[in-house]
Amino acid sequence: MFRFILLLVLVQGVLGNEYDPHIYPAVGPFFEGWYSRLTDHEHSRSLGILFGTVLPETQSKNATLSYLAVFRSNGSRYSLVAEETAPKLQDISITVRNGSTPTSDPDIPSPPNFQWVCKPNGFFNVTERSTIFDITVGEVRLSGNFSRPLLWDPDSFGPEGWLTILPLPIHWFVYSLGTPGSYRWVNLTNGDTVQGSGYLHQEKNWGEAFPSGWIWTEGLQIDDERNISYAGTFGTLDVGPFAVPAFLFGYRNNKKGISLDFRVSNSLSLQQLEPCNGIAMVTVMSLRYTLTLEMTSNETNFQSCLCGPKRNGFVPVVTESFMTVTKIRVIHHVTMWDVLWRTGEVIDEVTLEGAALEFGGEYMCEDNSCKSKTSCDSTG
Repeated sequence: MFRFILLLVLVQGVLGNEYDPHIYPAVGPFFEGWYSRLTDHEHSRSLGILFGTVLPETQSKNATLSYLAVFRSNGSRYSLVAEETAPKLQDISITVRNGSTPTSDPDIPSPPNFQWVCKPNGFFNVTERSTIFDITVGEVRLSGNFSRPLLWDPDSFGPEGWLTILPLPIHWFVYSLGTPGSYRWVNLTNGDTVQGSGYLHQEKNWGEAFPSGWIWTEGLQIDDERNISYAGTFGTLDVGPFAVPAFLFGYRNNKKGISLDFRVSNSLSLQQLEPCNGIAMVTVMSLRYTLTLEMTSNETNFQSCLCGPKRNGFVPVVTESFMTVTKIRVIHHVTMWDVLWRTGEVIDEVTLEGAALEFGGEYMCEDNSCKSKTSCDSTG
């Protein structure tokens, strides 16, 4: 979700990991948003947190310039249960280190250290050693206590690699592929509570706006037998009047020593999308590897609509499923013949359940739930 999750913005300064807050320009469009998704395989449950702010290109009285949402899966054949609100800008504060106001953009190697606070909804705090949050939206309170992250890469470049220094219109940074910890979801009206432990995928976006169309996907399986995670986004990058194909994708199988990153600078990608059927087939090809993704989810799982940042504010533009089955196959091209004919050794073949799949913008089904949604605030 603030996953786009595709590529990137303007790099302006330095100081603090890219997960830290950026400095807003004098004029828009510009946005920044954080997204976290928790996976609890023991209880077949997944939860999400999304928050961000937009500096619009054109001011409008009715624009939604801030957004906060908490949501969770509610079974394999149901859409997400979500609570959303549009906080007042003056009720939001973001500080770094010892409560100071950010004065420069983050750098690449430094560990993150920031706190997002929204009155009266709660807080989201990140340091090198922990991620702690306690957020209330509407009748739902979601809290969590998580420890050290499973970094995308030890150098903290994230999915973009060296592309992160380029002045492109949107950035995507994945801080952690699976931070371990515990959570609690409470319905404050009836007292119903779900709680447990799992792994938190943590990422953020910043830039001008979400693109015209995209898909985003993420999944993991971390236990005694497997340590597998992946995340990626595929779509178009809006560069001036042109929509340029773009993608970022990473796959990790730590117990097999597999760590692969695919991006437009080193790979090609093909997609076959059936958003009305909840299906996405993706192939990414580099010189040495080909990886295929077969993602399927019941179409009823996409009936909830969430909001995403566009040039003049947040608008209903996202449908997402947390109950996706993803089949992954990795081929290693050993010889030049393998490279030419895309043959070689199958080094990994896995199926992950409870993955996330998102269709956004023009990639949504034509008969999507966002068409009838008029507000990004379910709390009224």
